[in-house]
Amino acid sequence: MINFQILPEQRFTAVELRALYRTFKDKLPICRESFREVYAKIFPHGDVEQFADLIFDSIVRQHAEYVTFTDFIKAYSILSRGTIEEKLNWIYKIYDPRNTGKIEWEQIFRIITATDDLIGVKAVPIVSSAQRVEQARQIIQKFDHENKGWISREDFIAVCSQDEHILQSISALCSAIMI
Repeated sequence: MINFQILPEQRFTAVELRALYRTFKDKLPICRESFREVYAKIFPHGDVEQFADLIFDSIVRQHAEYVTFTDFIKAYSILSRGTIEEKLNWIYKIYDPRNTGKIEWEQIFRIITATDDLIGVKAVPIVSSAQRVEQARQIIQKFDHENKGWISREDFIAVCSQDEHILQSISALCSAIMI
């Protein structure tokens, strides 16, 4: 049994944690392949591997092979009840999985591609590789005011915090996963 009082960085009551534990105890810990299978059920027409791996890597501790209950609760707590800055820091980890402090064009292109692949053959309109290249370039341009060629965590948070469309998208995502 898990001592719910010592779970780090979470915002759930003991009652909520017990309910979450009962719900997920048979499913966690979950390995990378099983995590992909969950996404495949949600997005049956897409190629989920790259996107699922990005999310998996943002949840687990560095070099871990499984998402534990503690990992899950920490991420779920941020996404469902965290401040906007905490949510943006978590999202930044998806773009900067090696924690270099830089999001470069290649990483943005990888996430755009992973997202498009996730949606799959049902996506309308179909996005070409050239459109993905241009979209990644525009994102770098929007966030990189100093023309460094990459996006720092500070620039990412500052721009996202001021962009109403981005804030609405984050709010919609987080509302969808609320308990």
